[in-house]
Amino acid sequence: MSRRLVHFQSSCSAICPGFEEDVTQLRENSLGLSISTQMPLFKGGFTLQGVGTSTDYRNGAASGTLTYSIPEGATLCRAILWWNKFSTASPGSSVTINGTAFTGDLVGRSGDTCWNTGAKNIVFRRDVSDLITQLSGSLAITGFPNVRDGNMMVDSSQGAALLLIYSSPEGTCTKIDVYDGCVSLADGGTQSYSLALQGAKASQIGLGVGDGQDFFSDDFRLSGVTIPGSQAYGRDGPFMDAFAVPVEGLGAIAPLTLSTQTFSDCLSWFLAVHGQ
Repeated sequence: MSRRLVHFQSSCSAICPGFEEDVTQLRENSLGLSISTQMPLFKGGFTLQGVGTSTDYRNGAASGTLTYSIPEGATLCRAILWWNKFSTASPGSSVTINGTAFTGDLVGRSGDTCWNTGAKNIVFRRDVSDLITQLSGSLAITGFPNVRDGNMMVDSSQGAALLLIYSSPEGTCTKIDVYDGCVSLADGGTQSYSLALQGAKASQIGLGVGDGQDFFSDDFRLSGVTIPGSQAYGRDGPFMDAFAVPVEGLGAIAPLTLSTQTFSDCLSWFLAVHGQ
């Protein structure tokens, strides 16, 4: 499958557009999430898949296989991989994908997610478009550290998330903004985070969240309206949720904000994708 990046024309087309903004910068916890990739109006969409790369309570190896797919007849525009490490040190940015080592850009750093080990959440980002050669396939993600203090993992990982942006002749007109960074949300129902989105409408929202576990945590909300099925509970394996949900018809009113508040869990929110 070929990929073609061209400058955006004046009409909504199925040709992969160029990027209005494509930046990588470090977002500390207090800075929250901000736009890293922004695309103009085009016919297409995105998919978001994830994989947890640890086992329950970090008592196992940090690795996993991430499966992906885009619709039949689509053309890949961009593939971006994020990985969220949990470390007491400042780990390197390397990761191994299908047996080949890669390095990533540091885009987010935030606090402990209630493991009380002094470990920090650290998020890296890498364009992996050249690795996506078929409409569907898999990426074996390995090379994460696996350091334990007693029964508590202190240098491990939360998991990885893969965003695929594609064009399609059958797609609807959409505009995609990607926000990344890292925000740690503590438990107790006293900590929340709200992200202001650009644009007055939304058709699909993608979320990348680390450290989610299978007990109660809050839904995400779009301008105060609950997004059904948006809890981070480790749906992609322990400590990783990377998924997209339709929000068209939800009734959210501009200006659009994306928010959540923790109750009995602690979360590392590192990614939001806004499809308009």
